[in-house]
Amino acid sequence: MQNSPLRYFKWEVRMKKLFNSFQLKCITIAMMIGGIYLQQILYKLNEEVLAAGGTMPKMQSLLYHMGYVVYLAAFPVAAFLLVEAAKKTSDRKALLKRLLVMGLLVEIPMDMATFGLAEWKNWGLNQNYFFTLSIGLGVIMAVEALAKKYAAGSMGNNLLTLLVYLLAALIAVLGRTEQGSVGVLTVICLFLFYGNKMFSLVSVAALYILFMGSANGLEYLPVLGILLVWMYNGEQGKADKMTRLVFYAAFPVAYCVLGVIARFL
Repeated sequence: MQNSPLRYFKWEVRMKKLFNSFQLKCITIAMMIGGIYLQQILYKLNEEVLAAGGTMPKMQSLLYHMGYVVYLAAFPVAAFLLVEAAKKTSDRKALLKRLLVMGLLVEIPMDMATFGLAEWKNWGLNQNYFFTLSIGLGVIMAVEALAKKYAAGSMGNNLLTLLVYLLAALIAVLGRTEQGSVGVLTVICLFLFYGNKMFSLVSVAALYILFMGSANGLEYLPVLGILLVWMYNGEQGKADKMTRLVFYAAFPVAYCVLGVIARFL
């Protein structure tokens, strides 16, 4: 029958296998850049009103918060893509270097777009996602190095692994990286439960519910981003040198453009 339950079940299965790695990267980049653009442009348009203690018009306020949620919701997907790359790459050190370079390239344009050239004293209040991801990848590398030195499940391995987790979370907090310790623990959970989408979803959801609460509850919503992982089909997709170059250039260029736009609003 045309409208049988089996037909809908097959459609849902197809939905879960919708995106390859290249497409998820494109979606993540669009979410990060689109979210921050929506936030910053609306903030700049209402800056004088907000400085005087006023509020945005309701529709603009709704769009502003939507931008905030979309930006934050991109992180679980980015964390998953990092774990996927860490599992499949033969050179994790090179991957870590690329993340750190991206973090450095993005940080100054991001601060300029967010705070402006005159607000130099605010620079460094928070570090971008790439630093959070770098710490997460460092944890993966450290834990696997320990596994080679100490037997899995041994007391030495367990204690040192726990110490690595705690130290990484502390570095994220002290370094004020975006999403902080929760971001690093998100990477760890996705790595530990790699290959089990249900456990990945539940563990990350638990992290956000336990540690990202706020008065308006918006910090809970980023966990919805991990639902995109359910649609990952396990394929790499487009991955030539030009594509990687575009990915690396996207964030610095986008923030530089945003800084110019914000300057003249």
